[in-house]
Amino acid sequence: MSIEEIIFRANQLCNEWQATQAAKIVSYVTNSPHPIAWRLPKQNALKCNADAAFIPESRHAGIAWIVRDQYGRNKGGKLSVVQGIFNLFLAEARGFREALSWVKDRGYDCPIEFETDSMMVVQAIQGLKVDNSYFGSIISYFKALLQELTSFSFSFVKKSANQCAHLLARAAISKSGFLEWGETPPNLISDVLSFDLINI
Repeated sequence: MSIEEIIFRANQLCNEWQATQAAKIVSYVTNSPHPIAWRLPKQNALKCNADAAFIPESRHAGIAWIVRDQYGRNKGGKLSVVQGIFNLFLAEARGFREALSWVKDRGYDCPIEFETDSMMVVQAIQGLKVDNSYFGSIISYFKALLQELTSFSFSFVKKSANQCAHLLARAAISKSGFLEWGETPPNLISDVLSFDLINI
């Protein structure tokens, strides 16, 4: 077998493996009607909402996420600014990758329900095509992280169902700040947290 044939076969096997891994991810993506209001996660599960805001002129993005339990209680979250982002799609993908990594590092021993209002990110995760772009590399890393979680779901929701994360991302970029918290969330989302619980 020539070196060209070996390389071709290696690439073929790599693509087959990636397609198999991607298929596993697709089975965890929920396809129910897109919620327009935030909902409690299932019993004994946690829900992670993530979002991003983007300023084209400065190529800065604010990314944020918040984790809540089955009673709507805050379990932690983070907001920060990322530089060198070229569009909103990259900001959304980068933010969700960071959120997933943060959740994984905390070793939550329960199912995790991830939600985003970025349809493009959801479609990229569902896709089987290998994408060698920067956006594609973020999605590939995201898929690899998902493989390390034992139980999860991944859903697209309307922005109205993702208001806490949306507000946090905008705050991150407007203040150019960094904030991480445990069970006591920042005051800037207290009204939205209350609104979400009232409207469940």
